[in-house]
Amino acid sequence: MVKQQLFEKGINSIIYYPIPIHAQIAYKNKNFSRTKLINTERICTEVLSLPMFPEISYEEQVYVAENLNKVLKNCIEEIQISA
Repeated sequence: MVKQQLFEKGINSIIYYPIPIHAQIAYKNKNFSRTKLINTERICTEVLSLPMFPEISYEEQVYVAENLNKVLKNCIEEIQISA
C-alpha cells in the first residue's frame, strides 16, 4: 500500500530484504527455526528502502519526506476509520 502510493508519486522504493537472511541460500546449512523468527519473517515484507544516494538534491529529499509523511498519515487515518 505505502510502496504503491509512493510509486504513484514518482518515488521508487524496494523491499529491503525480500528474503530474510536466515532463509537465504548462504545460510541453508544453519538450522534456523523459521517459526522462532516469525517477526523477522514479517518485517522482511514491510521494511522499505527509500531513495538515498549522494547525488540526491535537497529538493528531492524534501519531496520524498513530505510525500512519505502524507502517505503514512493517510494509512493511519484509514486504519483508524476501519477499526
